[in-house]
Amino acid sequence: MSRFSFALPTRVVFGAGAFETVGREAAGQGAHALLVTGSTFARRSGLIDHLLSLLRAAGVEATLYDGLPQTPSVEAIDDGGEQARTAGVDLIVGLGGGSALDAAKAISAAAGTRGSLWQYVRSSAEAQPPPLEHALPLIQVPIIASTGSEVNDTAVLYNAESGVKAPLTSPHLFARVAIVDPALTFSVPARYTTVGAMNIVTQMLESYLTSDEFAATDRVTEGLMRVVIDSLARATRQSDDLDARSNLSWAATLASSVALAGRSGAYPLRVMAYPLTARFPVDHGAALAGLWPSYMRYALANRLRLPQVGRFKRFALLGRQLFGVHETDDEVAAEMTAYRFEHWLRGAGMATDLSALTLSTEEIAALAHQAVDVSGNGRRLPSGLSVEDIEHIYDGALRPSTLTGSSTRTSQAGRG
Repeated sequence: MSRFSFALPTRVVFGAGAFETVGREAAGQGAHALLVTGSTFARRSGLIDHLLSLLRAAGVEATLYDGLPQTPSVEAIDDGGEQARTAGVDLIVGLGGGSALDAAKAISAAAGTRGSLWQYVRSSAEAQPPPLEHALPLIQVPIIASTGSEVNDTAVLYNAESGVKAPLTSPHLFARVAIVDPALTFSVPARYTTVGAMNIVTQMLESYLTSDEFAATDRVTEGLMRVVIDSLARATRQSDDLDARSNLSWAATLASSVALAGRSGAYPLRVMAYPLTARFPVDHGAALAGLWPSYMRYALANRLRLPQVGRFKRFALLGRQLFGVHETDDEVAAEMTAYRFEHWLRGAGMATDLSALTLSTEEIAALAHQAVDVSGNGRRLPSGLSVEDIEHIYDGALRPSTLTGSSTRTSQAGRG
């Protein structure tokens, strides 16, 4: 364990009925709010109108910005920033899933920016963007248990012109308040509940597998993952199971904060998912599920050359703690863990490959280059994965899974 600092500047208001506090919380942060949302569900269910009424009842003037596409582009972010300036707002409220909450963060920064917010994004290995210096106060209201965007300091932006997806990270992007009401997730369809759970698991699992042992955070991570596995099964069987939904929502919040404390590991899966979700209309969690089995196989097969991602002792620990692996030999246990994790993904209803996508060899290479350009040094990622390594992982994921048993295809993947 190395020395680390930990801060969670976001105050979380949690529990069924917490949504009703949004007006009071907003009144403590500003006088005029821009409500940022792109959620069809929020509109159809009346949540948007109800939130606007809560703001106005608390004396907070409210302007609606609901022009977000499914994958918010930097153009939509810049437009939202312009609307915020024009309306003279002093507070941003985000409502929706991870993409909408990321957009709310970005708009809170774009409102005080001259020129496009993209200038602050490290979009290539050569880019040296200036640090973000300001953002409007922000309140986040998630309607799905997923990436934990409501409590972290990162927004993923998409540049439609270049086709690049890249993260923007700044302490100014932390929300002042996150209102996490698990009852809002009752109407989330089973597929999206599962996709959200995949994001929760990946938030923790990437760094768990690529970090040194840290018993306190390891046990937190394992406990949260066990909760996600159990609660996901219950929530998809009965959508209004408040206990299951509460556990998923709280796990999402902790997975993006406490479960990462003291970690120095890498995040190769997220990095590889960005180019795929920029290229295809694939949910981020579905892309991750399709990448995990190929990534695990490749990491373990090349563990001597790639010790950061192929730590078989960490894989073995995961298997013993969560997936019923009793094999005493760490290398064998690691292989069994990869198999049982893929089996769990299938049982949860996730596709365990990306064979629904069509990519040429040249397109695979271009996506791999984009991954290392945005998140590495142009040649390899901090995890040690090179362009060639990523190409192999993509190629493996694009082949139909050979795991024994029936395959479930629910990724809603587009075709090239």
